[in-house]
Amino acid sequence: MFSRIKKPAILAVLALLSMVAVGVPVSLLAHAEEEKITTDTGYVVFRIGDPRIFVKGPNVSKFDPNLAKRPAMDAPDVTVITTDALSFIEKSRTYVPVRYLANALGVADKNVAWDAKARKVTLSEPGMPKVEMTVGVNKVLSNGKATATDVAPVVKPPGRTMLPAKWVAEALGYTVEWDETRRIVLAYRDKRPSDVEIAKLDQEFAVQYVPVGKYAVAIPPQFKPNGGANGYKVYLFSEPDAHVKIAVGQGQVKPGDASGSSQIFIASNPDRREKSWQIGREVLLLEFGDPKFVDTLLERAEKDRLIVEQGGAPYPDGLAPRFTAPDGRIVWVESNDIGVTIYF
Repeated sequence: MFSRIKKPAILAVLALLSMVAVGVPVSLLAHAEEEKITTDTGYVVFRIGDPRIFVKGPNVSKFDPNLAKRPAMDAPDVTVITTDALSFIEKSRTYVPVRYLANALGVADKNVAWDAKARKVTLSEPGMPKVEMTVGVNKVLSNGKATATDVAPVVKPPGRTMLPAKWVAEALGYTVEWDETRRIVLAYRDKRPSDVEIAKLDQEFAVQYVPVGKYAVAIPPQFKPNGGANGYKVYLFSEPDAHVKIAVGQGQVKPGDASGSSQIFIASNPDRREKSWQIGREVLLLEFGDPKFVDTLLERAEKDRLIVEQGGAPYPDGLAPRFTAPDGRIVWVESNDIGVTIYF
């Protein structure tokens, strides 16, 4: 399923074997191994057209703490990090925003430099190779050693620098593999994760994302296309005990205007409420990635629903409550007697 792009370095192993051949005591070899060889059991996965990055291991700490994070559904030791950008393929190479690519590969923000005049990106994390790439130049430098590449960094509107994941990861000492079936890029250092381990993420990979501007709307596999009108694409999950609808719009909510934005409707009539809200929470979690933020939305929706149920008016000023998602999007929550609608 995976195609190998690069083999990891084995210089340490060859050195160890040569020492055995000349009679160095095993006890000293063991001590040398403890001093010089470290094992990184983590890995990172980028998925084409997906705002999420899947990270196992210590590199999670390199990401902005304000980014939404949660455990993967069937792999709780893998962290799902929801970003505000989508990876894409160009000239058969996967591109990822420089900041998120660097973080995922173990480089902190403070060690990512951008030279606007030279249009050059430099990654200089202590203990790792210094990597440099320039927009429009088919070359990567790793500790000053140049390697020709088949693609170059690009800048995409509104001015975001995108780097080719393969070349940057390899320059930092990673092995990189492409899985055509899953449409993912896997990068790891010393130990390759097993196929069984990667398969645990298949439930996450089953989620599709529909691009809307620089963001995307999550569509779980149990939701089916259900037509649409006025620029909306509608996806529906409807059973006797549950009804949830995702309407993908053409833009995002503005401070005073939700027209044209995407929406998630969750039924709240008594015979459907429990399961509808359970599924709705799962959809919102896929969309925003932060359990606390999602629960805040639903707690406000439930509060307003009860006011409506008792004949009250939850919005005296006529304005539904607004929230700011971890990725910066404005989110409206509006409840009535049949359900709650989340605009984003």
